Amino acid sequence: MPQIQLPLFPAASTAITNELAATPLLPRFTLVFDREGYSPELFARLWTEHRIAILSYPGTNLSPKFTPIRSPAFPAGQDV
Repeated sequence: MPQIQLPLFPAASTAITNELAATPLLPRFTLVFDREGYSPELFARLWTEHRIAILSYPGTNLSPKFTPIRSPAFPAGQDV
């Protein structure tokens, strides 16, 4: 896996740092993996060490800690 050097955008790092500090669930950015890249251990490490979010196909036996169930809402307020 390539190494990620932070901050990615040094000029914006203060604003990004402040926003991340104020919003604990806000990721720095999101990576998308297919089934071949599925690794809950890697995903957990990326989040805890770098606040990098992951989108991937769900596997079996996932911990609810890493698979929150969310109901998206549309702009007019309808739930899905």
